[in-house]
Amino acid sequence: MEFYLKRQQFPRSPSGSQLGSKNDTDSDTDPEKKQLGSGSSALPETACVPLSPCLRVVFRRWAMVIVAGFFLFTGIASALAGERILVKPIEVKALEAMIKATPGPLLAVAMASWCAPCLKEIPSLNKLAATYGPKGLKIIGISVDMDDPAPMQEAADKLKVAFPIYWVGEPGLAALKIGMIPLTMVIKDGKELERIIGVRSEAELEKKVRRLFN
Repeated sequence: MEFYLKRQQFPRSPSGSQLGSKNDTDSDTDPEKKQLGSGSSALPETACVPLSPCLRVVFRRWAMVIVAGFFLFTGIASALAGERILVKPIEVKALEAMIKATPGPLLAVAMASWCAPCLKEIPSLNKLAATYGPKGLKIIGISVDMDDPAPMQEAADKLKVAFPIYWVGEPGLAALKIGMIPLTMVIKDGKELERIIGVRSEAELEKKVRRLFN
């Protein structure tokens, strides 16, 4: 994605030269302008100037945060409305940006359709979402299924998942440093506080959630 700025447009004097130059009458004798050749003119009134690499990085990062935030907002809104949750593909960097930009308490749970303990934990996560979602808790699933989101989508439909799930695929395992699943990342205001490996009881997870509100 490239970003450009427009060169500022300057008004011209009646003679056709740009106002603000050193001397309008010197335009024909300026050696630098003579190098343009008799058949060419000065710089056009508007021109595209590429942004510096640093600014391009800033724009890309902000664009990533905005897109990721949109994904999170629409996913949670669908869950609260009781609509069918769609497992959405997302780039790992966009997911990380979304997590860092999410205010308040968040549980990010790595899972897969072939992982029996992961599926066993979903009903407890649904209950936590129903109880603490209105109070500000956000829960997201991170699918690491290998080929595509379809298997996780089937599992989500059967279990009537009540929170957004994002598919990062198998590459997400290394990028997010996930060694075993289910893995619950306990996060507050974008900062990871704890990682919980394996299935935990609903009561234990609820204790973790309550601490996030303190």
